[in-house]
This record gives sequence, structure tokens and C-alpha cells, in this order.
Amino acid sequence: MFVGKRLLLRNWAAKDRICLDAILGDPEVMQFSDTGALGKPDQLAWLHNQLSHVSSYGLPGNLA
Repeated sequence: MFVGKRLLLRNWAAKDRICLDAILGDPEVMQFSDTGALGKPDQLAWLHNQLSHVSSYGLPGNLA
């Protein structure tokens, strides 16, 4: 986690699934991603992948 004066960066958490559709499900936001916009099942799979990387390596995503 990184805490600045006006910014907090933290690892993904299970509670973040509530806001995933606004990000991962938006075609405009995801237009340059490898996958394009994701449906709900793929959003949950993406979050599960992020959470498993954090628990295994202490890093988000495929950064390990």
C-alpha cells in the first residue's frame, strides 16, 4: 500500500467487485485492452486472478 497526501494505492480486495463493471465492463475504458470489455463472469475471474497473485506474490496482476 502507498499513502500520499492525496492518493491511496492499495491491492485489490474482494469488496472491489462492486465497482468492476464501471471499469472492466465499459467498452470505451477497455478499448485498448487485450480483451475489450468484460462481462460479469470474466470480471469476477479477473478479480480472482488479481487476489490470488497478491496472496501468492504480494504483487497485483502478473508482475511477479
